[in-house]
Amino acid sequence: AGIMTASALGLVISAIAPSTPVAVALVPFFVVMNLLFSGMPVLKSQIPVFLRWVTEISFLRHSFVAMLVNEFDNRSFGCTAQELQSGRCVYTTSYQIFDDFSAVGATIGKALGIMATLFVF
Repeated sequence: AGIMTASALGLVISAIAPSTPVAVALVPFFVVMNLLFSGMPVLKSQIPVFLRWVTEISFLRHSFVAMLVNEFDNRSFGCTAQELQSGRCVYTTSYQIFDDFSAVGATIGKALGIMATLFVF
């Protein structure tokens, strides 16, 4: 779904741009904005409040959340007391990961639904 949404974004930009060089210049702007607001390089909690709405229209964010849910849902991580004290074991449950990445309550279906909506519009 993420690839289809990215392709749709490219088609929209190429349809709006008056020429090929303009389209080629605009695509990196949209891709970098999607990457910055995806939640990977910058956590959603660290983004200024007035810009957090951009994370909701970032197809990379919803792809990332779907990956988080797929990989870490209902998991616990065995850490020794020494690892916890040294800070080498940051997470002990999947809930902590979802909380850090502002994805508590997320599901794969919800993320795919949002990406499908972005694809259509």
